Amino acid sequence: MHRHTDTDREHPAAAFFQPLRAATWAGPAALLLLSGCGEPEGFSHTVRPLVGDPPQFDQTTAERLDLRRPAASAPLPASAGAPVAFDVPEGWQQLPPTQFRNPNFRVPGDPPAECYLSQLPGVAGGLEQNVNRWLVQQMGQPALDAAGVAALPTRAFFGGQASLIDITGSFSGMASGPQPDYRMLGLLLCAPTGSHFLKFVGPSAAVEAAVPGFFELADSLRFESPDAATETQAVPVTSATPQGDLGFIAPPDWERAGDRPMRAVNFEVAHPAGGASTEAYVSVLGGDGGGVLANFDRWRTQMGNIELTTAEFEALERLPMFGVEGRMIQIQGPFSGMGGETIDAAMLVGAIALLEDQAIFVKLIGPADVAAGQLDSFRAFCSSLRF
Repeated sequence: MHRHTDTDREHPAAAFFQPLRAATWAGPAALLLLSGCGEPEGFSHTVRPLVGDPPQFDQTTAERLDLRRPAASAPLPASAGAPVAFDVPEGWQQLPPTQFRNPNFRVPGDPPAECYLSQLPGVAGGLEQNVNRWLVQQMGQPALDAAGVAALPTRAFFGGQASLIDITGSFSGMASGPQPDYRMLGLLLCAPTGSHFLKFVGPSAAVEAAVPGFFELADSLRFESPDAATETQAVPVTSATPQGDLGFIAPPDWERAGDRPMRAVNFEVAHPAGGASTEAYVSVLGGDGGGVLANFDRWRTQMGNIELTTAEFEALERLPMFGVEGRMIQIQGPFSGMGGETIDAAMLVGAIALLEDQAIFVKLIGPADVAAGQLDSFRAFCSSLRF
C-alpha cells in the first residue's frame, strides 16, 4: 500500500471468513471488500468452500463464525507495547522479532508466507487508513469507503473487537515488486489505548493451508500480566510553540534532541549499527506554507528526484492529522543537510497537513535502511499530533 514501500475478525480454526460470503453476515455493504467503488477490468472472485465441521443449522451465521459488531460498551484493548504471550501453531517456525514484528513467524515449506504481530501507540492512523493501505498499496485492490470498512466482520482480539480482512491479489512488499496470486489475512484493532495488527500474507496456496493456524495464533495472543499494559502506557507530551502547545506521543526509540530554528519539536533515532542517525521533527508555518505539492516537489528535487505528476500526487498516501487529512510522501536519494552532513542512500518521509490558518510539516530523514523501518512509527506519531 505505498508509493515507495512500507504503516495492520473471524472464527476459530474450524471455520473462517470467505470474501464472497460477506453478504451472509453483513449484507451487500460487505461486498465492498472486494469491489470498492468499482472492480478493475478482468477482476474475478474466487469462492472458497468452508472447511472444518459441518455447520450447525440451529445457529445463526454470526454465531457459527463468531462474527459480531462491537457493542457500544465494548472494552478498549490494553496499551500497545505490553509484553504478550502466545501459543505457536503446530509446525510454524518462530523467527527472531524485529522492531515491528513481535512475535514473528514463517510457515514451514513455503518461506514467502509470513505472519506477525505489530503493536503501535494510539490509533496508529486509524482503522480506515490502515485497511486501505493494506488493500490498495499492498494487495492492489480497490479501497473501501467508511461504510465498507464499518461493514467488515469483527472478532474478539486483545480485549477489543478487531476488523478482519481476507483478500487475494498481487502483493507488493517492502523489498519486492508485485507478486501475483497472494492472499492476505489480517486482524486490525485501532484504539486510543493502543493498536494491534496481526497480518498473515503469502502465496494463496500456502495461506489456505495454514488458515487454521492463523486463527489459533490469534486466539492465543494475550498480555503476559494484567498490569503489563499499564506499565508501558504511552504518555502524551507537549512542546510549546507560537501557535500553542503541541501535543504528541513519541515512539519509544525517538529521543528528544536539542532545539533547532523552525522546529517545534526535534528528535533523533540512533542507527543500530552506529551509522548516521535519523532525525525527525515538526515545523509549523502560517497560511499554507507554500502548498503541499510545491513542498513535496522541493524535497524531491533536493534529493535528485523529478517533480511529481498530478496523478502521482493524487496517489500519495493520506493519513489523519489534527482532524484533517494530511498527505505523506517517501523519497529516496542522496541527502545533504544544512550542516554539511551527507547521506548517499537516504530516505525522506514527510507529511503535510493544512489547517485553517497554518501548515504542519513532519519530516523524518536518515539512511534508507533505518528510515524504512520507521514508517509505522512515523504514521503513529503524525496521528497523535494535536494542539
